[in-house]
This record gives sequence, structure tokens and C-alpha cells, in this order.
Amino acid sequence: MNEVYFLFHQTDRDGSRPLRDRITKICEEREWRFLARGVPTFKTVKGRPIALVPSDFAAGLYMKAHRTRVAVLVLGSDPRVPLHPRNEGALRYERHIQLKRYMEYKCFYCKVTADPANDGWTGMFSGWCEHVECEGDHDPRCLPFHVFRGDGPQLNLAEQRESFNQRYGIGAKRRDDARSTWQLNPRDYHGGENLVVAGHPLPAGFHWDVETDAPRDFNTPKYSWRVTGHFNVYPDAFFRRGKGKVQELK
Repeated sequence: MNEVYFLFHQTDRDGSRPLRDRITKICEEREWRFLARGVPTFKTVKGRPIALVPSDFAAGLYMKAHRTRVAVLVLGSDPRVPLHPRNEGALRYERHIQLKRYMEYKCFYCKVTADPANDGWTGMFSGWCEHVECEGDHDPRCLPFHVFRGDGPQLNLAEQRESFNQRYGIGAKRRDDARSTWQLNPRDYHGGENLVVAGHPLPAGFHWDVETDAPRDFNTPKYSWRVTGHFNVYPDAFFRRGKGKVQELK
């Protein structure tokens, strides 16, 4: 079942109600699962306000986008996703990323207005669901770019993906800006689940064997670790310990 997620600033709960009601009706008519979520605002140590998507919600949303077709609708300014399990850590160390960047290539993303009659996103999402927006297992858009250290924006054109491959390596083996190698070893895939990237089904257990000589940080909304050596990363950013060393960051 396709799923639609509507995010709005928590302070705009009352003002966004007509739009939420309209989206609810559209999703009921089309048999799409719908969930709305208010995003709270926090202040940095310097007093700057930042809207942070709750870490558990952000992690679940990213996983959902690898298992079904997902639309993310945002009202107002784009919130940010904490790359730390605790908001205070994300704010203190500035470990957060724009929501659009976090979900890029994995879902249909659209900024919407508060006008309930403006439902053009409906047809665009339906059209996106009918096409495959990933060329295969070696397409760089399969990578979880909040974990892979590299220049990931602007990969929708073939020449942009070719430029990415020239910089970081072909799909079977890449080297990111943290000097970690990301290698696909199909004979060693483990796990029975078939994840999906923008309509492209991946082989069961698809993951990268990641190797790093020097310690590097691995930050997601659910985990913040320092790792050295070998570990596995799946397209939905699931981390599996390998032969390397892992230290939890506080």
C-alpha cells in the first residue's frame, strides 16, 4: 500500500487542519495510508530555532521508503532530521540534515501550500509510483547519503551519475570522502528481505561491505557510533556490526 506522510510545524497545528482533512479524504479515496506529524522546534546553544523531526519517526520513515512507495508532503519551511538519537546531541554537535536531503531519491517529496484545493501533488505522486526512478543495483541513488560521505545531490541526470562514478568509483566498489570503501559482494549478501529503491527491487540481503582504516563516525537518527574496520550498511541505513570495532558516541 502506498503511504503519504504530511509534516507541518507543530505551532501550525490549527492552521493546517483544513489541509490535513483534505489529504485524509484523498488518501481514503485512493486507499493510501496516511499519517500526519507535527514537527517541534528547538533552540541551538546559540539560540537559533531549528525544527527537528523526531528521531524515531525519521528513522521509521526512511525504512518505510525502502519497502513501499512513499510521499512526503511538507507545509512551511523544510525541517531537519537529527543524526543523533538525542536532540540535545544533534543540536550541540550540529548533527542534523535537511529532510529533503535525507529522503532524496527514496520517496516522492513535495512542498505544499495551506490551500486545501491545491492538490496537484496527488497526480504527481501517482505518476511517480508508476515509474522506476532507479537504474539498478549500481545506481548511486541506492546509497544512504546521510551515511555515505560524498557529494550526493543532483543525481537524477545520467551525466550527473556518471560524474559521481568517476569521482567515487563504479557501483560495485566505491570510496567515499571519509576514505571508506563501499563494496558490493552479491555472494555474501545475508538477510532475507528485498528492499526497494524508487520502484527498483534489490536482491535479498543487498548491502555494502564497508571498510575503513581510520575511525569514522556513523550517524543516523537512531544510532551514533564511531567505527573502525569492517561493517555492513544496508540501503535503509541499517547498520550491522562486522569484524570492526564499534564505540557508541554519547
